[in-house]
Amino acid sequence: MLQPDIEIYIQDAGLKAIKDWLTGCFDSFEEGQHRGNIYNFQVFSNGHAIPVMVVEKAAGKHFTSVWFDSSETPWNDDVSCARDTNQKINKTIRCNGGFWQDGNSDENRWLEVNHEGEQTIQWPDNSA
Repeated sequence: MLQPDIEIYIQDAGLKAIKDWLTGCFDSFEEGQHRGNIYNFQVFSNGHAIPVMVVEKAAGKHFTSVWFDSSETPWNDDVSCARDTNQKINKTIRCNGGFWQDGNSDENRWLEVNHEGEQTIQWPDNSA
């Protein structure tokens, strides 16, 4: 199912690595405003402009949020984005995984994708 937006969390990836990854995934990349640990970018795919917000340390000290505010990304959902990103930058990626939706209170259940494979985790936990 095509999601209206995509959000993933990347563990221990610096801003330069994320910008390099975005540049490699899309037709073009533009930097926008930056304030504190929040960076706004715009990427282009098949003629579509896609706003991207990157928030460093969005979840504890180790995870950076990357949010694509569009359904026009190369991925249909958070999980396909997490898998692709893990393959391209070899970092642990966490995403919703479709476990929680309106009316479902299991919001701490996440999918983690890393070099060992995929697993369902409870997040937040004490190790994040």
